[in-house]
Amino acid sequence: QELEKASSLLLQAVCVAASRADVSKILGILKEMLVDEELTEEQVAGNVTHQIYMIRCQENSVLDIARKDFAQVSQQVHDLAENYRSTFGLKKLKLHFSARKKFHFGVSKKFVESELSEGMPETFIPLQASQANLFYTTLELNVLNSRLQTSLSDCFEILASTIEALTEQVKGKISHLRVLVEAISTLDLILSFAVLTGRSPDGYSCPDLEPSGPLLIVEGHHILLQSKGEAQSNSTFLSENRSLEVISGPNMAGKSSYSRQVALIVILGHMGSFVPAKYARIPVFSSILTRCTVRNDSGSIEDNLSSFYMEMQDIARITKSLTPSSLVIVDEIGRSTSDADGEAIAWSVAEHLLSAKAFSVFITHYEIFHQMPSCYPRCLHRAFPVCAAQADCHRLQDSRAASGRNSEAAGQYGIDLAQSIGYPEEIIQGARLLSKLVLQNKSQASSQQASSADQSLRLKMQAYDQLEVLSLLSSKSRLSEADLRSELSRIQDDLKKLMTTCG
Repeated sequence: QELEKASSLLLQAVCVAASRADVSKILGILKEMLVDEELTEEQVAGNVTHQIYMIRCQENSVLDIARKDFAQVSQQVHDLAENYRSTFGLKKLKLHFSARKKFHFGVSKKFVESELSEGMPETFIPLQASQANLFYTTLELNVLNSRLQTSLSDCFEILASTIEALTEQVKGKISHLRVLVEAISTLDLILSFAVLTGRSPDGYSCPDLEPSGPLLIVEGHHILLQSKGEAQSNSTFLSENRSLEVISGPNMAGKSSYSRQVALIVILGHMGSFVPAKYARIPVFSSILTRCTVRNDSGSIEDNLSSFYMEMQDIARITKSLTPSSLVIVDEIGRSTSDADGEAIAWSVAEHLLSAKAFSVFITHYEIFHQMPSCYPRCLHRAFPVCAAQADCHRLQDSRAASGRNSEAAGQYGIDLAQSIGYPEEIIQGARLLSKLVLQNKSQASSQQASSADQSLRLKMQAYDQLEVLSLLSSKSRLSEADLRSELSRIQDDLKKLMTTCG
């Protein structure tokens, strides 16, 4: 009835599917035959009474007779237990049931020792003793258990034939039942989206899904971290002129979370859900190709594969499936081989992604990637800074602004982590000395290779990016007026700084 009032075309389609005449007939047959009682699968599986009474009374006279016999024998068992309590003065005698021992009696050891000086009557046959209880049966109870098992077997045999007949009756209309199931699952999906958005209405927005064009996410969050209140917002912009985003930074800064955040926002947008961002413009992607560090990164003993081999398998799969309309997430490759081979493979993969013009987020620790924007203007390098303030440590910055790119602090973040874990001090001191020497050599080499022309081109490309984002936000943004003004003001400030730097 509520769906009939809906204005949404999707909800109207769900309503039509759920109210079809054939579906109503199937539901009528099921309601007529089955007991309308809400029980979990565990409750039904663990209780034979629920199982044999799942078919309504009067629907099968033979089944009704078998169930009455089962009920009568069950009542005789309880009557026998009550008779033993009164006859032998066993007021604390309890009746138990298990699949293996069937009905049996139990009494505590403490009661037998304190109340029965001569022990249990001879009528009771010992079955089992636990730390606190004694369990017994009797000849009369064994007879009743045998009769009960026969009645139960008759019930299940008749029940199976009844359910088989019901299945045959419904089988001819199974396609209509499948339509109903799909309608219910669609409604459940829509409800899940609504519940997800309702938990944090200010943190979600309706994305603009476009056939093509740039990917723009303003202050996006990782959906799982946001639910825990631990999310740090980061924006993303990928376009035809800026298709590769290289991400670097210290360990535990949030690089992997950021890359997954981008993929999850795109997936939610394609599913028709609101997304955890202030604003999102999402083009239609043909595929999302990922190489992440969660799948057996220590290798596979069963398949006789090393971690590096599995890593290369993932990259090979990506290159075979890659199209210009793909979104690619690469989270650190080349780590499990020599530095020279690892850097060469990672750089070549990044170049291949650039040539394919696929929007890509590429995470790496290799210092050589600081030079990629100078070689390829369509590449943007962003970094998580090394900082003391926790609030700033998980926010992406342009690589030039991230503090201490080649500084001792940035280069020794991993050593700081090792020290906090408990590495011996002599290892820490030796590592710090070697790290400082390596960073000095790399700093001298990179300063000799940098040119003012490359730097100027890079800054002009960033200015162009900012202008494109500015145009998108002002034309189609669903941000509130205050948020829009704030975002535009920030972009204008960034443009002024870039223009000043470019001269």
